[in-house]
Amino acid sequence: MSIHIDPLDRSDGNGSRSREEDWLDQNTTASENQWSTANTTFYVTDVPDHRRNKFENLYDRHHGKGESDRSSTLSRMKMVADTEAFCAVLDLPQLLRDRILYIMEDIDISSNNFGGKSYEKIILAVTSLVHDRHLSSLSPENIDYQQRLIFDDNFRDLMDSNSIGSRELRSIREMVRQKTDYF
Repeated sequence: MSIHIDPLDRSDGNGSRSREEDWLDQNTTASENQWSTANTTFYVTDVPDHRRNKFENLYDRHHGKGESDRSSTLSRMKMVADTEAFCAVLDLPQLLRDRILYIMEDIDISSNNFGGKSYEKIILAVTSLVHDRHLSSLSPENIDYQQRLIFDDNFRDLMDSNSIGSRELRSIREMVRQKTDYF
């Protein structure tokens, strides 16, 4: 079974609105009222000529003009979002989520450092290492070998959807151990 992970769940009822509020907007007169929803799209051509330059500058800045590291900032943001999504899919405790996110934000995930491995594969390796470390911190009578993350169906689905097998996961885990001081 393959799953698709989208960090933004776009279905009704998600975000700050409840499913009931979405239903009311779609099935009552609120949906007919153009002022009941916010619209953040604007067209520079609709702006008066004397203010057009300000809006063009705003548009350029929003799309990264003048930022030397815009592409790295966007890729870091995507990596953080994917890390949080993976942790949510795996239903990890908050302590482990925080630890995984902390490590992922701190390590160098560039292709030069990890031999061209995608950051999703690195996230899975770090997640399994953090989870294993958590298990080893428990008292021996509370540990069951089957509790390892590698045996979790959701983790296996994440591995499948990111095209990573057990052998490659072990290899990346070893790279993470060698290239960081966390494990």
